[in-house]
Amino acid sequence: MIQEYRKLVGMRTGGIKLYDELKQDFIKQGIKIGRDKLYDVLRLHNLLVPKLKNYVTTVLTPIKQE
Repeated sequence: MIQEYRKLVGMRTGGIKLYDELKQDFIKQGIKIGRDKLYDVLRLHNLLVPKLKNYVTTVLTPIKQE
């Protein structure tokens, strides 16, 4: 269910948005699951979205002294 939803919406859909969007589908299928338990299931099946590295690299050039 989660992989199908991510194919439609986007592969980088996070856990909170997945929970909100799929909550009604879980209820219809009789699955009683909370947000934290959904995160545990996503982690178990390696479906969590990895965090992106968010840093800037700079180049330090030596100052020429004349």
